[in-house]
Amino acid sequence: MSRILCFDSWTRGSRHFVRLQNAFAQEGLQLKLVHLGSWGNDVGRPVVENIEQLDVADIAAYRGIDFDWILESEKPDAVVFLSTGTFAHRAMIRYCRARGIPTLNLYHGLLAVQAMGSYELAPKVYAGFVLRRLKKTFVKTLPCYVRSLRATRATPRDWLFFLKDVFDLATGRIINSGHYADDARTTHCCVYTKADISHAESLYGFSAEEVTVVGNPDLIHFGLQAKHIGRCLDPVRPLQPWIMYIDTALVSLGIAYSSWENFRQHIEATAESCRRLGYKLLLKPHPWHDIGRLKESFAGHNVELVAGDDFLAKLERCVACIVEPSSVTLVPMLLGLPVACARYGPLCNMQYGPVLTSYPRGQLLGALTDLPDFIRTQASVVSPSLFSKWANENSGPLPPEAMPNRVAGVVKNLLRAPR
Repeated sequence: MSRILCFDSWTRGSRHFVRLQNAFAQEGLQLKLVHLGSWGNDVGRPVVENIEQLDVADIAAYRGIDFDWILESEKPDAVVFLSTGTFAHRAMIRYCRARGIPTLNLYHGLLAVQAMGSYELAPKVYAGFVLRRLKKTFVKTLPCYVRSLRATRATPRDWLFFLKDVFDLATGRIINSGHYADDARTTHCCVYTKADISHAESLYGFSAEEVTVVGNPDLIHFGLQAKHIGRCLDPVRPLQPWIMYIDTALVSLGIAYSSWENFRQHIEATAESCRRLGYKLLLKPHPWHDIGRLKESFAGHNVELVAGDDFLAKLERCVACIVEPSSVTLVPMLLGLPVACARYGPLCNMQYGPVLTSYPRGQLLGALTDLPDFIRTQASVVSPSLFSKWANENSGPLPPEAMPNRVAGVVKNLLRAPR
């Protein structure tokens, strides 16, 4: 059985690997996750554990910060990443290249929902984000990457790119980076839909032949099946007086919102505008949020938090949806709901990618005073043919449940390719 190593910064992304297990096993591929949680992102976890039958090991199970020793110990036939822009992940890619081990960048979201290079940074919040990670960066991450540069005989250009990236990380320019260093590029790349092919080409330098479209696992995660697509186009569907807001934790990254208080006020203002129109605001928070803090902050403000398990069922009964840029926004769009892309208040300069701006039942919401017109016009604008064209282009290969099998097929081809 071939050994496939999954490499990530923490265990919170483990569900992306767990869903692959059965399909990989059918192809004779055994998965193991190695993560860097004890470096600061996911402290307190067991050094070795099992998450839903997935073998998991923290970096502490190995020798120091020597990633080459991980490869020597595990002897993987391939390594899979969910992202590759960080120094630590790039270090692992360099070691894999030196050993001739094929690598795969498995996108963990639909990135074409974002307009590249468009995020407006909140300097104070971003500074806090950097300061919280300063010790880990200088004690663990940067020494690890420098070690990989030396071990793999990096070129002068690699060293210059490293210095540039350190500066960009410190100043926040890395958030809007339009191109990653060469060592962020894996052997192959898997994306959710065709819309992200150009993203992979421009950001990482992949050729079209090095990118495979495998389907959108967010649809699996929230239970959306082919039968749900277009369901909310039905003019007599059962409705509740609800408008849902899909949050993407921009405030946690120091983007758009000047502070957490600024985010709270934004949600409260949205909820108040909905109340005046006779609607309750349902808030689908990003998992990074402290749910207890959200419940306490929004109690009595016409805001109801929505858990992942209830997301699809409640979404189907909503009148409309307000969104920030996130791959999860494809769920209300594929249902056929009216969707407003928030560009009011702190998000007034937010840019949205072509997947969202081309949606036929959507529009940019520049002010909360425009909410009544949006609901009224979108309730009457239903073009099944335009919707079907958009859905066919942006749903990804169907059924979504076959996504793990498609990824397994890509990995099998990587193992067969000459090295």
